Amino acid sequence: MTRKAVKIAMIATAVTAVGGGGLATVLQDDPGSSKVSTVSAGTHVSAKKAKVPCVVPNSRVAKYRHFERTQYVWNNNYPWRTSAWGPKNVEIKKGEKVSNVVTATLGAPIKSINLAVGFQVTQEKSTDISMRWRLKTRRHFTLRVGQGFKVYKFNVYDALGYIQAGGGGYCVFNGKYRYVGSAYAKNFWTLDDKCTYNNKGKQTLCKKSDVTY
Repeated sequence: MTRKAVKIAMIATAVTAVGGGGLATVLQDDPGSSKVSTVSAGTHVSAKKAKVPCVVPNSRVAKYRHFERTQYVWNNNYPWRTSAWGPKNVEIKKGEKVSNVVTATLGAPIKSINLAVGFQVTQEKSTDISMRWRLKTRRHFTLRVGQGFKVYKFNVYDALGYIQAGGGGYCVFNGKYRYVGSAYAKNFWTLDDKCTYNNKGKQTLCKKSDVTY
């Protein structure tokens, strides 16, 4: 029997030895392989098959928050954007709702991600837009209100363990984790504004001589 056939036979034995009652992911015991197989977790594993590496079912977890950057989002619809010819006074007063954002969960529960980053990643927040511009020159201005977010990176891991004989055939956590991937959570925290005007086909930032607040 070839080495590959022996490996397949060993995994098949572990699968056969475990009865129904849940799911555990068995890791192939091969330093050069990252493949995994999913088997049923049940009532009995023989002593010969004790310490079979596995991934603990439903164990995916988010960890390790790291602040990455501050990001502003400039929407193109009212009340986040308007335009007017100067000289003129322009005012925007409106209540809006802005949601926190998570770019991906990678299979980790939302509660776990909330705990890792320190805020509710799907929370919707109420904010009041209250902006007033005094346009002082004869130009066509674009006035924008931006949503400011604090962006945090977090990692996601699977908990690792062993399927042990006499332990009911379940994957028992061994204190180690396997990295799955990283994603980002964005926490809304402030508003900002921007004034520009068209200068030969390009949007140019307003100067103090163009606008006051």
